[in-house]
Amino acid sequence: MIYHVTLAGKEHVVDVNEIEADLYRVVVDGVEQIVDAQKSERTVFSLLVNGRSHEANVTEQPNGLSILIEGDFYNVTVIDERRRNLVRQGELKAEGTQVISAQMPGKVVAILAEPGQRVEVGQGILVLEAMKMENEIKSPIEGEVKEIAVEVGNAVESGQRLAVVE
Repeated sequence: MIYHVTLAGKEHVVDVNEIEADLYRVVVDGVEQIVDAQKSERTVFSLLVNGRSHEANVTEQPNGLSILIEGDFYNVTVIDERRRNLVRQGELKAEGTQVISAQMPGKVVAILAEPGQRVEVGQGILVLEAMKMENEIKSPIEGEVKEIAVEVGNAVESGQRLAVVE
């Protein structure tokens, strides 16, 4: 999957493909790396990049991710290719009933909202773990959660219905 990652004001194109369990081919701005990624704690990842070991503490922030690696702190924003194109075309303005679907295969690790609950734009509805990263799935609109279509522990496929907000 292609991501656009902004670090220190510079955008990088990152293509991540899973080779096998915990092993990824990662191409950053045309430079290929083989990455073995193991999640050791809720926000801590053990990475083996081209034979060199790293530990990364990754925390989700309102405007992206905070990453601490070997004493160096980085703030990054990450957007996938599809979402980036929609934003550029101005088609991402959500209104009306919104069916929230999984953008990639993963596992539901937390439910943050219940049917009948009012939510704000950007408020977390559930947490999906995909490619060793926890991703908070947020409401695209202000409204009421009408349905949560999954449970904690469920494996989900790309495109699978997760929730409905209207």
